[in-house]
Amino acid sequence: MTEKAELRRHAKGRQPPTEIQNAAVCHGLADWLTPRMPGFVLIYRSLSGEVDLTLLQALVPTARWLLTRTPEEGGLTIHPAESGLETHRFGFIQPVADAPTIPDSEVAVVLVPGLAFDRHGGRLGRGMGYYDSLLERLGSAESVGVALESWVLDQIPLESHDQRVDWLATERGVRRSR
Repeated sequence: MTEKAELRRHAKGRQPPTEIQNAAVCHGLADWLTPRMPGFVLIYRSLSGEVDLTLLQALVPTARWLLTRTPEEGGLTIHPAESGLETHRFGFIQPVADAPTIPDSEVAVVLVPGLAFDRHGGRLGRGMGYYDSLLERLGSAESVGVALESWVLDQIPLESHDQRVDWLATERGVRRSR
């Protein structure tokens, strides 16, 4: 088993964030986002074990929130968060197929889920490469890895296609990662 596969196995077996931890991360992100008042902010709908950002949308109601959609083929597409939603065949919630799309160039901040991050912005995802491709496409958008402090490791083994995040958001607040 590869080191990344072992890290994924371990991460998937841990306890999910508590409501208090989710709230702490969301409050820290709200404090970080509010003075910036960026354009569009790409958020995610949490999967099991990920930090839930639902509260963040209520804390920063003036933000223009976006969500991704996982199409049958190709990379993630970007849509307004208020679009109609449906359940993907793998069980997660996403915008409906005919939701309006937002150009990559409009995204100012992308909040990135992960199973773990390292202090330098390295990310351990679920292994499909969707967010790595998205982060590469978004280029100039500020990327923020969202995790609990206990998920931040000294180092995660990275491959050539892996993308780093610019910031880390945990229950201790938001800090620069690189």
